[in-house]
Amino acid sequence: MNDETPLSEPSLEGVEIESPMEEPPSDPRDEEIIVLKEESATLKDRLLRMAAGLNAGVDPAGKELGGATAFVLATGAEPGAHDYERELRRLEDKKAAGAELIMTQPVYDPRTLDRFLDDVAPLGLPVMVGLLPLASHRNAEFLHNEVPGITIPEDVRRRLHEAGDGALRVGIEMAQELVRAVRTRYAGAYLMPSFGRFEVVAEILDAIR
Repeated sequence: MNDETPLSEPSLEGVEIESPMEEPPSDPRDEEIIVLKEESATLKDRLLRMAAGLNAGVDPAGKELGGATAFVLATGAEPGAHDYERELRRLEDKKAAGAELIMTQPVYDPRTLDRFLDDVAPLGLPVMVGLLPLASHRNAEFLHNEVPGITIPEDVRRRLHEAGDGALRVGIEMAQELVRAVRTRYAGAYLMPSFGRFEVVAEILDAIR
């Protein structure tokens, strides 16, 4: 596949429940992770409350199950949201509905991430930062203009443009710089390789250990 092909990257948009298990666990207390992706705020809150109820040992109708699940309830957030105040209010609603963990959209500006971490600190929820290394200037322009929830600063896009054929190397370096700048302030990070380049993820991890 051509590196310059503008593909849509992973997004925290929509509503989705992901579980690594194909069959029900033998013990209802076995841990799994629910990742909730927001499309409808009302539906998302209902899903969070339902999963929180299962953790408390009751079904959606309020009946006792005779056991309890141990789901970790994660919810998405956009540190660079255009309506930033609304995004913060929604996170308060998500916590009230049962969210225990925040997973951000990919971030490319340490200042944006710093502001977000400051503003969500009162919620007391751990934050996992999304990292999606940029592969090229065209890749950055596509994500910035076409993928909801992802904002890439102009200076970042310009740096990639000036790098030319070396843009992938610059994208890796920028991801490393972001992690180093804020690594003491978040609970963890999750990496999404552009165009399936898993070796890029490994290189980022090696540089920040």
